[in-house]
Amino acid sequence: MKTISILLLAALTGGSLTLAGCGPATRGPQVGQGEIGKEAEFQRRLYVENRVKQLRRVANLSYRLRRHAVALCKDRTRHEFGILALNSRDARGRYASAIRDTLKLGDNARVVAVTEGSPAETAGLQVGDELISVGGKSIDYGARASKAIPAMLKTSGAAPVKFAIDRAGSKMEITVTPVVACRYPVRIVDKDQINAFADGDKIGITTGMIRFAHNDTELGLVVAHELAHNIMGHIDKRKGNAVGGAAIGVVFDVLAALAGVNTGGAFSRLGAQAGAGSFSKSFEAEADYVGLYLMARADMNYRAAPAFWRRMSTINPKSISHASTHPVTPARFLLLKKTIAEIEEKQAKKIALEPNRVAPVSPSNEGEASGFRPAVAD
Repeated sequence: MKTISILLLAALTGGSLTLAGCGPATRGPQVGQGEIGKEAEFQRRLYVENRVKQLRRVANLSYRLRRHAVALCKDRTRHEFGILALNSRDARGRYASAIRDTLKLGDNARVVAVTEGSPAETAGLQVGDELISVGGKSIDYGARASKAIPAMLKTSGAAPVKFAIDRAGSKMEITVTPVVACRYPVRIVDKDQINAFADGDKIGITTGMIRFAHNDTELGLVVAHELAHNIMGHIDKRKGNAVGGAAIGVVFDVLAALAGVNTGGAFSRLGAQAGAGSFSKSFEAEADYVGLYLMARADMNYRAAPAFWRRMSTINPKSISHASTHPVTPARFLLLKKTIAEIEEKQAKKIALEPNRVAPVSPSNEGEASGFRPAVAD
């Protein structure tokens, strides 16, 4: 045994020496940890700059869509000014110093984004303005500006608000009158996955989706689709369907129990899952349909939107012929093309740009794509 151990140790040692001899064949310049640290901080600033560009791009598209969708949002609206202000307390985590340095944040609230076409832009607020007071009230320097300022504006309702600002050393006052928009905010999710979602209260867009979208038409289509989910109440409907499915499942659990079989609630869970997914493809198709109307109402380039689904098929070829919860990409492309013709017909006749409404579908005819029928025949 001792001999075997010595041989094994020798083999391992020899192996490690052999591996060491397979290293790099050249010797380049040495990079110190201090240099790496400085470059890392510089790259963090580049990341912050890019994220701010993404934020402004998404905010501009979102505001434009939500502003023109008010008639469809009913009472789910809020008053908006179109600014984002931050201070040093908003800078947190490993990127805190990069955020502070890139955006020049201090104790005072600084405007870092002004939405295109918003009341703030119209009134003259600019990126870089420092906010001294809002509506005559001083801003709490101990609070995060991203939380404190929206809370102050929320109480103003539809009334004009006076902003006291410092612009490069010059003090001035600017009055901003808010407008009504659909209340669903859009958040950027730091994930490479090409995805977006709506939860009934807000919209999420991944950084992967933002990179994938070639232009504002494509990204606008994604935002409009998710906004349509919220406007049409799809999340609440799915929850209701899940409850109904679970109730049916309970019946089978009870019957099984009477027969002496303990299912552990398996039928209830299966029923809930089936109920939640019973109209999945229909809801997705409806969000495509309504979303294109939202783009048209916002005077966006909706005619170029269908090409998005052809591009999507190139990175997800399975979606061309199979999709469990969404329509296949050819169906989505063709539905948008037909919807364009429907919208153009209404524009020509000067008819209000509102989606056609019909009786809701049932699971038995879900294959017809959704609970609506495009006005253009096959």
